[in-house]
Amino acid sequence: MSGLEVIGVVANISGTIDVSSKVMRAVADYTTAVKNHEGSIKELQTALQSMNTTLLHIQELINEADDSSDQSLIRTL
Repeated sequence: MSGLEVIGVVANISGTIDVSSKVMRAVADYTTAVKNHEGSIKELQTALQSMNTTLLHIQELINEADDSSDQSLIRTL
């Protein structure tokens, strides 16, 4: 292998190490961010589940309502 080829191989290895370290740093930052927001994510899931249950109940009320009970339904909502 000539001197230039060796320099090329070393440069490629150096570039690969640099990219690998940047990826590892990004993964570490992401992992830290997710751990710090785990409680917020669970709170959001709970709120969305509650909202979904409420909307399903409202939909059931609307589906069960007939023309004569529309005013009652509007007052309930």
